[in-house]
Amino acid sequence: MQREIKSQYEDPLSSLWLEAAKTLGLHVKRGGDAYATTDGQGTLFLGADSTLDPDDCLAQMILHEICHWLVQGRDSIHWPDWGLDNETNGDEELEHSCLRLQRAILQPYGLENILAPTTDFRLFYDSLPPDPFSERELSDRESIARARAALQRSKKNPWRPVLQPTLQATRKILEALDAGFASLTPTKKPSATQVNELRTLPLLTRELQASSGFHPNGLPFPQQSQPGWSENCASCAWSSEEGGKRFCLRSPQQPLAPDIPTCVGFETNVDCLTCGACCREAYDTVEVQESDLVRKKHLPLLEERTGGYDMKRRDGRCICLRGGQALTPPRGPSITERVTPPLWIPSGEPFTCAIYGERPQTCHDFTLGSEHCLSARQEVGLSR
Repeated sequence: MQREIKSQYEDPLSSLWLEAAKTLGLHVKRGGDAYATTDGQGTLFLGADSTLDPDDCLAQMILHEICHWLVQGRDSIHWPDWGLDNETNGDEELEHSCLRLQRAILQPYGLENILAPTTDFRLFYDSLPPDPFSERELSDRESIARARAALQRSKKNPWRPVLQPTLQATRKILEALDAGFASLTPTKKPSATQVNELRTLPLLTRELQASSGFHPNGLPFPQQSQPGWSENCASCAWSSEEGGKRFCLRSPQQPLAPDIPTCVGFETNVDCLTCGACCREAYDTVEVQESDLVRKKHLPLLEERTGGYDMKRRDGRCICLRGGQALTPPRGPSITERVTPPLWIPSGEPFTCAIYGERPQTCHDFTLGSEHCLSARQEVGLSR
């Protein structure tokens, strides 16, 4: 009698990340000639295990493609290969943004080595400083700006409900494996050689980093050498004291202990001249009230809407904003089609308002260091 096969073994991390991809609307197909490509219709083609590097895995491949999606923007799921040029190095900065984002997403869970990227871009990934958003030279600015904005997208639907539990589960699986290996020898942990002989998954030959844990505001604590790792909340620009209690503007309902270490969102100061977030991508409209001076003195700068006026906008920002350098927005399916407004980064000309003294009351509400200010900076990825 021939035995009936009723089930088939699947690698647990592969199953976990395949389910994550499915929940996000990505259908993964393995095999074929493609190493990694998308058809713009929700199908992600990834190479078979035999085509992967010895230190790579399906989980990392899926995460990397999700990071491309985040960098390119929500609509890029409808673009073949996320709108990237895979034939030349013309989109190298976008790849660098993806790698910065991937490291930032993995660090809180100690997975930055386990799920590190493959191909020659791994050299760039490994060269990143402890804070992947740290600017070492001026040429870093573009990829950092895009990666920061992408990290902010990852905290929204549809990604947040999927990424966070999947990364947590990944950490638990690997911790359980490490605990199992440690228990094999009562007096000491197996040698690296013994462990490598026992492990059947190539990614497990890499080091599982210590998890930094999470601050009460939900952000991870920084790793050693990251900005703010030796500071506490009292010295952060986003902490506030009221009634003898200290709060974080990110979670104002929850008082903080006086000596609690700061999170990765630590900032010592905020400068409007290098920010401009509230006047650009953070919001798509600025309402003008009937009593605002700008309505009386600068009517050509306004556009009429039902029941009132808004400030006009140009290239994704208020028409009165000056300064900054525009980054080229991602391409759509056509190489000439630009589908979103550009991001803006500081330039030789600081961010200023052409009518600052006569700006609408809406703008007055965005005082430096306020909750509105933080919200705007978070929206464009300048603050976490």
